[in-house]
Amino acid sequence: MKRFLMILLAAAMVLSTTTATAQQRGDWQVRGSAGVLSLPDIFGVIVVGFGSIDSNENVEQHEFVPLTSPTVEVNYWLNDKVALGGSLSVGCAASWSKFTDSGQTSRSVSAVYPTICLSAQTRYFRKGNVMMYGSWGVGAMTVVVNQYDVDNGGRETSLGASLMGNIYPVCFQFGQGKGLFVELGWGAKGVVNVGGCFNF
Repeated sequence: MKRFLMILLAAAMVLSTTTATAQQRGDWQVRGSAGVLSLPDIFGVIVVGFGSIDSNENVEQHEFVPLTSPTVEVNYWLNDKVALGGSLSVGCAASWSKFTDSGQTSRSVSAVYPTICLSAQTRYFRKGNVMMYGSWGVGAMTVVVNQYDVDNGGRETSLGASLMGNIYPVCFQFGQGKGLFVELGWGAKGVVNVGGCFNF
């Protein structure tokens, strides 16, 4: 991972020295968005699937998998072609069963999986208020799973982590100082990620 980051930083430095015109250096950008069906949500679906297994006949099953990941991202434009920054995406899922006669929870499992990435944007072109770009990131996903079983008489919490990447080669932004954007790709931000941004 260190080697990848060094290559990313070296490429950014080269691009920053070769683009001397129409510089946007010094602009910070804050982005907020929501995506549909992120890569970590697959983990959430699996957790909910296993957590909803209950062989008792007198229980009701409930599931909650929003499949929508909110993301906050902050970038700094090194020049008019490259921006570097970081992003935070959060997903969650839950499943539980209740006894039909008493309404008491018999079993439950919930998962929260935030993802933190170092991110980069590479601008392909801008025409007027429309910009086409790519969005990239590498980082880690943390998974916190809480389980409860009334028969075992207690709760159990587990923690895990794994590498995560964001690959969004087709992205469009509408507006300059502030605007809307849509990103298509694969990663922690969802297959389709839509949001707004502003520079300061």
